[in-house]
Amino acid sequence: MARTGRRSTRPSIAAGFPRAKVTINGGQQLKQQLQPRFVGGNPPDLTATNDLDLPALVQQGQLMPLDQLLQAPSFDTPGKTVAQTLLPGVTTFGTLDGKIYAHPYVDGMSGIWYSQPLLDQHGWQYPHTWDEMMALCAKIKAAGIAPWTYQGKYPGYIVNPMLNIALKAAGMELGRTIDNLAPNAWKDPALLATATRFHELAAKGYLLEGTTGLTHTQAQTYWAQRKAVFIPCGSWLENELGDIAPKDLGMTVNSPPSLSANEKMPFEAVQVNVGGDFAVPTKAKNPRWAAWNCSGSCFPSRRAPISPNVRANSWSSTATPTTSACRQPSSPGVRRSSWPAAT
Repeated sequence: MARTGRRSTRPSIAAGFPRAKVTINGGQQLKQQLQPRFVGGNPPDLTATNDLDLPALVQQGQLMPLDQLLQAPSFDTPGKTVAQTLLPGVTTFGTLDGKIYAHPYVDGMSGIWYSQPLLDQHGWQYPHTWDEMMALCAKIKAAGIAPWTYQGKYPGYIVNPMLNIALKAAGMELGRTIDNLAPNAWKDPALLATATRFHELAAKGYLLEGTTGLTHTQAQTYWAQRKAVFIPCGSWLENELGDIAPKDLGMTVNSPPSLSANEKMPFEAVQVNVGGDFAVPTKAKNPRWAAWNCSGSCFPSRRAPISPNVRANSWSSTATPTTSACRQPSSPGVRRSSWPAAT
């Protein structure tokens, strides 16, 4: 089994297969690690797909369709299939040519993070429009604090709020245009306007010095130390910070400010995404075990013997909810601002 982490997996597997000998290999570059094994016909039984080229593997016949898992009756939810026990939209992820090849495990969101106590200390309010953000940044800089930082070596972190802002302004059709690589999609007025606003952050000196050279852990650590007020990140931030975050940090996440007050979507609209998906290679030596574990790990309601442990272990080790529609607790360390119209 290949994945990017090791926590909370082995106990669940042992519960379902007490006589099985399971080897779990973790890594940050699964594509490089697994490509020789796919080519050699010796892939793992179950793998995370984080940086794998899913369409290419499907075209090569390297992954097994998992549709039957979704249509199977839920073990502990009478009258429902596995698919019906998941959050809305989850079953569309990992679908290629009408078949499902990957099952996501984690349900998350992306937004702008800040310390509410820090804002309260200075009498600052989180801005709902970009003009308000720029006005606040001027006050923050005058107070001797960097308004923004981000994970400079990994620009995908800053692209997420940019896309969120542009989509709120132009509507979801822009997102579909970008996803389909339509000509001139990236020249859409909403995207250009958003890029211009973010350029202002750098031009006016509102970024923490050295931000563009920071890794994700460095930027997030400096933010937790209150050296910067705002940082873009996903719901995994609390888990990655761990004990680095002061107990009085008051981590709060909100939707990125809108370009204006009159847009296709309200300020409260937030980017929600699923991930941590798993796939079963066609040439897996134990495909039945892999499919069983995929259904149990990714869909906690599928198997009663391990579902409570999977949910508990996932929450305690990552502070991130799963894609199961069952009720899950809120993290005690994070305040999520009210999003009555979140999408």
